Amino acid sequence: MRFKIQFLLFLATLSAFCEAFKLYSLPEEKLLYLFRYRSLANYDFSKVFAGMEKDKAVIMPGANGSIFTTISGEISYLPIEFTENHTILFCQMKIQYLHLSLNDRESKSDTERIKSDLEKPFFLITDKQGKFLFLEVEKDVSELSDSYLRALLAMFQFVLPKKGKMLSWETSECDPTGLYVANYKTIKGAVKNTISFSKHKVKYLKEKIDEDETTLTPTVIPKGETIFVLDLKKGNIISLKGKEEGMMYIGGKKVGDFKNGVILELEKEEVFGKEGISEIANLYQSMSLQREKFSLYKPPSREESERVICRKILGEATLESLLEELKVREGKGGDIIPVYLKLKALIYLKPEVCDELKGILNSEDLSISSKKVIVDALASVGNAEAQRLILSLLRSHHDDTTLLIPLLYSLFDIKKPTLETIETLKEFAFNCSNRELNAPARLILGVMANRLKDSSPDTSAEIVDELSKHLLSASSEEEISQLLLALGNAGSERALPLLIDFSRHQSGEIRSCAVRAMRFIKNEKAEEVLLKALISDKEKSVRRESAIALSYRKVTPRSFEVQRRVLLECEDVSLRLQLLSNLWESRDIFPSVKGLVERLAKGDKQEEIREAARKLISKE
Repeated sequence: MRFKIQFLLFLATLSAFCEAFKLYSLPEEKLLYLFRYRSLANYDFSKVFAGMEKDKAVIMPGANGSIFTTISGEISYLPIEFTENHTILFCQMKIQYLHLSLNDRESKSDTERIKSDLEKPFFLITDKQGKFLFLEVEKDVSELSDSYLRALLAMFQFVLPKKGKMLSWETSECDPTGLYVANYKTIKGAVKNTISFSKHKVKYLKEKIDEDETTLTPTVIPKGETIFVLDLKKGNIISLKGKEEGMMYIGGKKVGDFKNGVILELEKEEVFGKEGISEIANLYQSMSLQREKFSLYKPPSREESERVICRKILGEATLESLLEELKVREGKGGDIIPVYLKLKALIYLKPEVCDELKGILNSEDLSISSKKVIVDALASVGNAEAQRLILSLLRSHHDDTTLLIPLLYSLFDIKKPTLETIETLKEFAFNCSNRELNAPARLILGVMANRLKDSSPDTSAEIVDELSKHLLSASSEEEISQLLLALGNAGSERALPLLIDFSRHQSGEIRSCAVRAMRFIKNEKAEEVLLKALISDKEKSVRRESAIALSYRKVTPRSFEVQRRVLLECEDVSLRLQLLSNLWESRDIFPSVKGLVERLAKGDKQEEIREAARKLISKE
């Protein structure tokens, strides 16, 4: 990295541009630094669940607390390989002092493990600008230890611009919190033959990931600055001093804050012979299978995120304690949401508990309402063990509709249905004589087809085809409507020709169900059918359903104009209110909507429209 810093200083001095400078000589010098690091983090994830019941936060053991860390010692860097695209550094630490406390209690076992892990040699790979690309550490280094290693190194990172003037530049970097934009500026050195640079994090970049209720992705707002002092003659970093702080938000709620500080000072430079460098380089190549490679930022997988959250929610609770708590809360008419959340966490973390729950749910020890809480928790988790238990209960309670219907409806929550779940639903949907069970099973099958479109398209298509087959053979208006709604839940273009046919049916109720069933189908043909129904269908209910279906779609110029015209011309208050809401949601794409709503608020002929328009404007 030293040759890059020398080049940086050269360019800064001359105000030149960074273009195609390359240097392939290998400095035989190890740099040894002393460092001091301090970190304080506070968190309170219980706020995420605030307002779930009577605007009171659900209190969960382990959901809030603080972590305080102090580390001091030595770190050395030795370049062992330069290529056109990257540099490999051999790094070692010697920890002189390490203190870790959780909620003001020293964690001695963690402290000893972290100290031992941090003193194991590791390799750091940087790009041409000095950005830290990867770490390579021994595989037995714990996850907690590598998080501290990544946090330390992130504070030391100094990245050159790819090109341009060296007085001020921005780079994209990462640390254990995430990806961020950093700004660097040149500062005149206070000491002769030195030059200084300031660095601060401008913003963290939001990742595009799929989220659900158990994947909580934070927004981090950073503050602070790090000052690097460099030797103008040698190009070495002489020292750095940095402070940073930040606040973390989830869903607009502050869930934590942190303050980090670091000081790094050059202690000495040691000449390291070519033979020693060659020996370490050979070791790097030969021992690669014994190391793990990762970036400073290791985004947690969905599963890791869920496990962390579930552990915080569950705390020290056990199945026995939760069942007792459920009985007590139910007897007193208390809030059962905390127990429900803990049951979910327990089922997720320990799926083997489903074996015990089977006996409990088949016994008479719990009330029906308590059993429903457990069933809801099983369905919400939806792992294979939970699904098997629900299906087993469905079979064993086939004559007990008081529990059978809640069991069946619980399958709505299953995100990743197994084939056994699909086949069981088909039995209830098409082969069960109890018509009270046919409808929910068919509606749930449609939902499952929608959820399986990407992960299992063949299974999804099979469900849609079977629903379509039964629709074609259905004779009663009730059954036809029911199957149309099931196909609507599927949201499959595969069913569109059939839905279009039924949108022309003589029954207004069936036409209503057919247009409603097109809400998730995004192609232009479906939109045209919906717009035609909105304009010309003789039944108010059909026109209202078409407006509701359009609310699920992105507003196109054609759709905007039709909905605007109908809003201004029709007399049906319910229809107009829906169209007003639809158009208001498109105001960022069609700015003229704001003026339209303001005019409606002032002078529309119907009081309901004036009032609704005023409310929309007041919320802007």
